Amino acid sequence: MTTTSPTPCFIPPHLRKRTTTDPATSAKSPASSSLEPPAPAPKSPPSPPSSPELVLGAWDEPVPVAANAPPRNSKWPKQPPRRTPWPKNRDMRPVDHSSDGGVDCWENFSNGNSDPDRDVKQLIDWEGKWLPAPEQWNDRNGFTDRHFRDNIEAWINSTHKECTEFIIVEDAANLPTKEFGAGRELAPRFWIPVRIDGSAPQQFWESLPTRAPKPLSEVDLAEAQPWWDTYPDATPYLSPLDVPEARVDAREEENRRPGVSLSSIETGEKIKRAKQARIDRIMAKRNGPSPAPKVEVPPEALIVPDISLRPKVNIYLRPVSPTDVAQITDIYNYYVTNTIKANEFNARSHTHIAGRINDIINCGLPWIVAVDKALQPANHLFNFVHEKIVGFVSLDDHCDPGSMYRFTYEMEMFVHPGYLNKGVGKCLLDRLLSIVNTGYTAKRGYEWRCPGEYLRNDAGRVIKTINVTVPLDHDNVDEIKWVTAFFRAFDFRKSGHLMKMAYKLGKTVDVCIYQHHTTEEINSNAIPQRPL
Repeated sequence: MTTTSPTPCFIPPHLRKRTTTDPATSAKSPASSSLEPPAPAPKSPPSPPSSPELVLGAWDEPVPVAANAPPRNSKWPKQPPRRTPWPKNRDMRPVDHSSDGGVDCWENFSNGNSDPDRDVKQLIDWEGKWLPAPEQWNDRNGFTDRHFRDNIEAWINSTHKECTEFIIVEDAANLPTKEFGAGRELAPRFWIPVRIDGSAPQQFWESLPTRAPKPLSEVDLAEAQPWWDTYPDATPYLSPLDVPEARVDAREEENRRPGVSLSSIETGEKIKRAKQARIDRIMAKRNGPSPAPKVEVPPEALIVPDISLRPKVNIYLRPVSPTDVAQITDIYNYYVTNTIKANEFNARSHTHIAGRINDIINCGLPWIVAVDKALQPANHLFNFVHEKIVGFVSLDDHCDPGSMYRFTYEMEMFVHPGYLNKGVGKCLLDRLLSIVNTGYTAKRGYEWRCPGEYLRNDAGRVIKTINVTVPLDHDNVDEIKWVTAFFRAFDFRKSGHLMKMAYKLGKTVDVCIYQHHTTEEINSNAIPQRPL
């Protein structure tokens, strides 16, 4: 009995079933077509190596093995190497890029090749895996819809005219602007359902409040209006709903926090600014400090401005001397008798003023006088007797040097009544601050003489705070402004205004306090040498 080899039929790798087939059952009936695949053979257990068996070939074709053949060492028999059919020159044709690529299946049948699996074999490699797309497919054009513009135009023409036309509205600044739809809600009329639960939409809406189950919302549907009834005329837009104005209850504690009163737009802008600021900080830290652009400074800008004082009288400054007591007493008594600048009512004696000067000098504090040069004899260099004193300034302890106020001092300054508003007080104050404050920049513009040892090396005390108590007329507002501006030019800040503190010469007196802080570093834990 002879066995007939079945007609070969190609099966893709993912559809193959590598099982042993029986030659008797795999015989094909002569009446069957040669193009039909063989019927699947039933599975059978493997036979021993000595029994006749069929070994699958390279394309799953059963190969008969003799019964007396020796056992094989491997599972698959060794097949002769298959030669690679290299293409001939006549078979190498140029690629036709006029077509869309791909494989022409009809050409396979027209050239006499009746293998139905030829197309599939061209799409897999020698291992049975799918090949990538052919290289010539890269030249194919992309898909374009020729009727895209026509479809868009037909869609636009089918909508309502209000959806495609501008509507004049007013913006936040009540200015007319053009917008599409003006922010209204678009709901085409074909959205209205024809039937809802087997009823007309209007009947369904009327019966909805009485239907089971009971609505969970507290809104009374009997008084509500269905959305399809909110169309104004024949437009595809819905009328805006009446939204109650929402206000924040300021009586609740949660609503008194900062930022609660902001609107949603303002809150969004605030969050946006915070995010942008964070990004700016990160980028600035990442990029590092950028070099400052080189700016060409004109030569005239390099000139240091002149801040020197320009008194209207020819004066010079020096430390106080014993011969100045009489003139200082006369200047001070003028303010005691005729003004509210001194708190006494009776004139002071020479002995009183001399004692005050001695106390200040012995404590190492400054007392400076201003002298008019015009009345000084030309043949006497330091003839203090014939000099004319036109003003003085001094510092005194605010409290005892052994108290906690040991670095705070009180300043007094008086100018001769015939030399007011001539720049004498500015010169005295500028020289005093240059002596007691190492961080102060002196304005100069006057002459300073120091013939003795007193104040040759500046003050002998540590000075941190200087207080100036200025009595001012309560009804003279212009004087208060002028005094404040005068002291501000010398880094004095107004620290207090005491109203109606005193009464003298028929005037109500206010007291303004001005303070100047030096650059001295003070140890707050230290105690004075002789504490109280």
